[in-house]
Amino acid sequence: MLKLTKTAVQKLNFSKKLQLSVKLLQCSTVELNQKTQEILEQNPFLEVENQSVKTEENTVEFTDKNPSQSTDNSNMPQELYSTDESLYAHLKWQLDTGNFDARERKIADVILDAIDANGYFYADLEKIKPTIKLNPKAKTNEILKVLKKIQRFDPDGVAARNVQECLLLQLYAFANTHPNKKLAIDIVRNEYEALYTKNFSLIADNLRVDKRLLDNALKAIQSLKPYPGANFTDVKPIYSIPDLVVKKLKSRWQVFLYQNLYQSIKLKNTHNKFLQKVSVTSDKNFIKSSYQEAKWFKKCIDNRNNVLLKVAQIIINQQTDFLAKGSMYMHKLNLDTVAKLSGLHISTISRAVSKKYIQTPHGVHELKYFFRNNLIKQDSNDISSIDVKHVIKEIISKEDSLKPYSDEKIVNILSLKKINISRRTVAKYRLALNIPASSKRKLCRVK
Repeated sequence: MLKLTKTAVQKLNFSKKLQLSVKLLQCSTVELNQKTQEILEQNPFLEVENQSVKTEENTVEFTDKNPSQSTDNSNMPQELYSTDESLYAHLKWQLDTGNFDARERKIADVILDAIDANGYFYADLEKIKPTIKLNPKAKTNEILKVLKKIQRFDPDGVAARNVQECLLLQLYAFANTHPNKKLAIDIVRNEYEALYTKNFSLIADNLRVDKRLLDNALKAIQSLKPYPGANFTDVKPIYSIPDLVVKKLKSRWQVFLYQNLYQSIKLKNTHNKFLQKVSVTSDKNFIKSSYQEAKWFKKCIDNRNNVLLKVAQIIINQQTDFLAKGSMYMHKLNLDTVAKLSGLHISTISRAVSKKYIQTPHGVHELKYFFRNNLIKQDSNDISSIDVKHVIKEIISKEDSLKPYSDEKIVNILSLKKINISRRTVAKYRLALNIPASSKRKLCRVK
């Protein structure tokens, strides 16, 4: 029997609803299920139901499998050893997959190095100019232009030079339909000193707005994060399991939510029955508030899953050669491309792919894995530096430890594989893999 108990529940205002939507989009499926369980225990108008969204169909088998795979583990959750990202790693990934030319990337690298743990960029543009190795030298307005591009990265407000700019960047990211956006921007941009000193009557007089509109705008401002980098930190390794699975169905690769992991919820339309049984106004308000929160939570989850499926399907559509042939056949893909194809903002794409894993015929990979820039020409195909490093590592693993390959020899072996890079690049990639030079890899023969 369902029992309704009265507890203190804070009603979600518009800003908090948006925060919840963004937070759920960033959650992995494991984190989402934990959050859902908490809500189910608190809200009587939600319950678990059978799958009703696009989830994995157990009858569908992998096709175009790697011949070396003798068993189909498609329905088995594969644990991955991974780490949560630092703020720098998250920003660097967006840079690597963003629309930056060679000069902009050089400037952006220096800017990222100067962003502190809270997400702020306090460096003087004039002072960092000499540290940017460019010819001709970078100009101040050129650095500022790149900084503005980075300020559009996720999390909103990152790379701000002060708190006021941080708040403005977050407000600019609000949807244009947000009812308090324009007034909130006006307050932060033009009345910041009065806002800082909490002189709200002065703000109302200067902007000629009534108390209700001012209160709503202030609530929107209060919902912002003064430290956008606070949620990013270097933490201990964690285990992850797939959020999604890709399978070939009727000659087409399709993405599904991972059925064994996904927990679907449904809304219980019993609030009217409860309203008829109570007469106290506070009880009625509690019932209405709880039901509205349940509706919004269900809507946010549905939106999160729909966005995740939409983005993942677009990514997979761009990387079908990888699914059929393996990582050596990845295509160039960046955030801008996915944003244009999906009609979603780049920051939304970034949140959607963060900490999300997908099971493929070639193992489980983070969605970020499929974004590739800086490709090297391999015959008629392109190959990323990540895959070249993988090939180099494989070549070295098979060498004779008594006669290890020199970097020049590795260049020749790669050339036979139609991968043409210089000896200097091989040395650079080898060092990135923490593999010593051939002289230090050589084992002495025991006499």
